[in-house]
Amino acid sequence: MHTTTVLQVIALLLSQRKAAAVAAGDNEHHFLDLCALIALTQRPIPELPETQQATTDYQEIQKLNISLSGTDWRKQFDKTGTPPKRAAYKPSGATEDSLRKERRPYWINAEDEIETDKGPEKILRSAGADGATQADRQRLLALLQPIAEAAASTFTEIENLKQASKALTAAAIHKKIQTATYGEQATAAADLTAAVFKAANGNPTNRKELCGDTTSASAKARTLTAFLYCICAGEQSQNAGGFKACSNAQPANADAQAALTNVHTAIQGLINVCPEPGNDKVTPDDITKLIAAVAGKTTSKAQQAFYGTFAATDCGGLSGSGLCVYYKTTTKADSKAYHNIQWKKQLSDAANDLRDQQLATQRLQGLLLQLKSLKKQAYNLRPQLEIYKKLQVTAGKSGTTQEAQAKKGDDCKQHTKNATCTENNCKWKATTEEAGTCEAKAEEQKSQGTGEGASGTSATTGCTRHGTDKTACENDKTGDKQNCAWRKGKDDEPDKETEKCRNGCFLVNNKFALMTASFASLVAF
Repeated sequence: MHTTTVLQVIALLLSQRKAAAVAAGDNEHHFLDLCALIALTQRPIPELPETQQATTDYQEIQKLNISLSGTDWRKQFDKTGTPPKRAAYKPSGATEDSLRKERRPYWINAEDEIETDKGPEKILRSAGADGATQADRQRLLALLQPIAEAAASTFTEIENLKQASKALTAAAIHKKIQTATYGEQATAAADLTAAVFKAANGNPTNRKELCGDTTSASAKARTLTAFLYCICAGEQSQNAGGFKACSNAQPANADAQAALTNVHTAIQGLINVCPEPGNDKVTPDDITKLIAAVAGKTTSKAQQAFYGTFAATDCGGLSGSGLCVYYKTTTKADSKAYHNIQWKKQLSDAANDLRDQQLATQRLQGLLLQLKSLKKQAYNLRPQLEIYKKLQVTAGKSGTTQEAQAKKGDDCKQHTKNATCTENNCKWKATTEEAGTCEAKAEEQKSQGTGEGASGTSATTGCTRHGTDKTACENDKTGDKQNCAWRKGKDDEPDKETEKCRNGCFLVNNKFALMTASFASLVAF
């Protein structure tokens, strides 16, 4: 009996217990969190890098390519018709050349700019190619091709990345933050009207529909400003709207619970007493941390969730009921609505966009620097041309000397008499008293050798001095120049099937042959 009495007393006390009323300042921490989120609309948003310079750099490379190209290739861009204009791309056969189709607009623009400059001289002068012979222009054009191809690839990637990043601009991200704060039809607190506010929040007809009522339904509030109103604005019927749940500085609320006719005025007054927004650019972490701060202060119990302070029954704005936003979480649909509040989703999307923007910015910056470097290389090819020409002259002199030496030996063989042989600075080698052969003198034979040991002399000089030492042979260099090489002989060398230490000049000649071949194979970019 005693136990039963105690339980009855406890039950009576619990049934009579009332939740504590909302006191002034109870929601200040919620207010500051919401103010920080609303302030995102006034803080600068990072922007993607400007890419206009990339277009300019690429176009300058195209102009140089056009300026160095032959007139036959450039004829395809001549203006025709009335009014005169350059023809767009047309397939020459049944198959479309997608690369030429893609590049033709840039070629046409290059021709237009060259025409504006009254010819290619300005571009050629910038590249150090003014006054260059036609042969030198072709060599420069050959040197330009790999640079131009790399530039085209880089520029295409820049353009594709720009296209893929349209939703990552500062304006697009800022719009998401504004919509989360004010709804689709407003960009600032000053744009709010009662009608605009209601349309952004499910068209509530009274405060209980907007903020939630435990006896009927969850809140319709979708925007940050709706949350600010529900959590901070006291009901007009209590103390003439002067109840200050969020800040001592907040103005009195003249909005009646049943009408929401002055809801926009109350919101504007609350935003005006928020702390000043900072000037630092918004980061994705800023947004996610602020969302977490608001979500972390949610109160949940008995299949109900509240933002702000709940006392009893509803979030109607009275200290005895609650200044809050209410969600029931009875069903899966209820819980989904609670976890996917519109402003939270839109701000989370904005944070994700900022992260993607950071990645796109890093890639774009790298591509822009790469294209800038390629443009610099394109306009600095003249030194490479001069080096090639000097090497070509050196190789020519070496070949001429060898040819002259070989010719001297052949000339001596033409003489069949001792007298004419010696008169021509050759050596007569008698086989009988009356017969013999005319040969080059020993010192000339030595000079005719390939460095492996001249005919009739011991192999102690030139590359032959290395004998069978392959390592010593291959290490015989003057600076970067290879003096000797371990190889088989060429067509004009003796014992050509045998691998041994031979003169390295043939390697140099081969390099010149390859260089010449590469210059001869020109394809217009």
